[in-house]
Amino acid sequence: LFYREKYADTIMYQQLRGRQAIGEGQLFGRGLFQPQHVYVPRSENDFIFSYFAESCGFIGCLLVFGLLFVVMVKLLKTAYRARNRVGAYVCVGVFATLVFQTFINVGMNLMLLPVMGLTLPFLSAGGTSVLLLYLSVGLALSVGRFGEQPPTLDAAKADVAQLGNNENVQEKDNDAKRP
Repeated sequence: LFYREKYADTIMYQQLRGRQAIGEGQLFGRGLFQPQHVYVPRSENDFIFSYFAESCGFIGCLLVFGLLFVVMVKLLKTAYRARNRVGAYVCVGVFATLVFQTFINVGMNLMLLPVMGLTLPFLSAGGTSVLLLYLSVGLALSVGRFGEQPPTLDAAKADVAQLGNNENVQEKDNDAKRP
């Protein structure tokens, strides 16, 4: 990491080309299917972000981050509305996985972190990683589908009124049983 130029033709080649591709994208990018892209080896896997940044530019990267952010916020909302703690833990775990993988992958592409082989969620073509990501999101969707909505104010008032009526009935029953 400290002598990048020394290893530019060997172990740092992919990261240097990825960072160059991100810089070539500028604000609006070159276009998705244009033939003049910077060559990044195996760009469909760990370095899909560099290809996407070159194709769609900074605006496209913001769009990708926005979509990932929406998914992450939905996961946290589902965790809040979960019926039990296990469901909440599942949703928070999937959220943490998405945050971690996104942070590491973008850091790898920007040469801030070493290449670790983590895919960018929902975009990279990794076999096992994509399969487990979709399974974990499916579990979170299941928690959301069978989760309970938090009580509304009207429902809470109705519960309190029902509780008050039950206490009055019990007091009358207790008074009738007393000698």
